[in-house]
Amino acid sequence: MNTIPTGRHLCACTNFKSPRSFHVQLRDDGGSGLRMLTKDLIKHHRSMQNVEIQPVLQPGRLVCAFQPDTGLAYRARVLPPNNYLSSVSVETLDFGEQLEFSAADLTPLPDELADRMPPQAVHCRLAGLGNSWPEVASSSLAERMLELESGADEEADDVKLWVEFPAAAAET
Repeated sequence: MNTIPTGRHLCACTNFKSPRSFHVQLRDDGGSGLRMLTKDLIKHHRSMQNVEIQPVLQPGRLVCAFQPDTGLAYRARVLPPNNYLSSVSVETLDFGEQLEFSAADLTPLPDELADRMPPQAVHCRLAGLGNSWPEVASSSLAERMLELESGADEEADDVKLWVEFPAAAAET
């Protein structure tokens, strides 16, 4: 897996549950690299449809996760524990979302797709703050996240910000 280049990056704050659990998604290239990667993941999934493969359900394993209802594919990591007979829980590497997939919709993720770019979503937490956004609502970031979480701002889906990744924190 690649590392995030050291330096300042345009990011979006997404998938926010609390000050202790949200993601920062890289947006330096306006999403064009991620769109190309998604197209290649879909091609990979289609090429694997008639191939006999070994199960890829071990926790921590990187997979290509395909959503038949949307036609989209994601780079994802299998999460424990799982009820492998009905569904498999994964966390998407580029969006930070936890989703459920049928085992049939997961294929091994080839190194070329895993290594093309670092994971675009980095799990974050704000140190020294409470467990919920209302406890830290004095922060403008927290206020904005509360608006988005409540659906008060239907126009936007994330908070854009600049994030500095120092060399030691840039590894994934």
